[in-house]
Amino acid sequence: MRNVSSVAARRVIMMSLGIAIPLAGSYFSVAAWRKHVERERVQTVLPSEVFASGEYLVAYVLMSSECRFCTDPNTQAALRNLRTTLRASSRGRYANVSVVAVALSDDQNRELQFIQGLGKPGEAFDELSVGGSWMNELVSQLVWRDGFGLPVVPQLVLVERRVDARSYPKHVDVGAESLLYRASGDALVKWVTEGAPLPAAVPPARADSAGSGTRPLTARG
Repeated sequence: MRNVSSVAARRVIMMSLGIAIPLAGSYFSVAAWRKHVERERVQTVLPSEVFASGEYLVAYVLMSSECRFCTDPNTQAALRNLRTTLRASSRGRYANVSVVAVALSDDQNRELQFIQGLGKPGEAFDELSVGGSWMNELVSQLVWRDGFGLPVVPQLVLVERRVDARSYPKHVDVGAESLLYRASGDALVKWVTEGAPLPAAVPPARADSAGSGTRPLTARG
């Protein structure tokens, strides 16, 4: 009986091991796969994609190829020089400075040609938003929702926001934008020509610098 019991016990142990070993192997395989995926995901984050944390300065430029003042040589020169001038005037004050072109016309090909006439990609603007007329997504945000901008072109809307990218790529904390300055028409051209001086943070009611030459809102924009 003892021999039979010993044999039976060994069989039970072997059967248990036969089940446990594959399960353990499966568990460790899944754990290793997860580590591999995480490592691969982290490795795909290129150095150029690691973002600075701190205050960000963003200049939104509302324009349209259908606006006569926007196509004026002096205005185009100001728009062409805005990015370089703004970066120079804000040096050391912000973690990142960017200029976003917001071209409103529904004729997207025409707007892209207009933007390309202001400089090579990456020279005059960091980002582009084209089309949608006065319901363009950025216009909806800046003008209609937040009230930072006015329904006129050409117009500069300068905002600040705080960004904490220390947990990237898992998470980036982007704070709310606050209006720093806005200018339109002749005032926009003058501001760029004078070196894009940055004012201290001011209430929205005092942040406006309107100028002649702007194109007001119309049914089609």
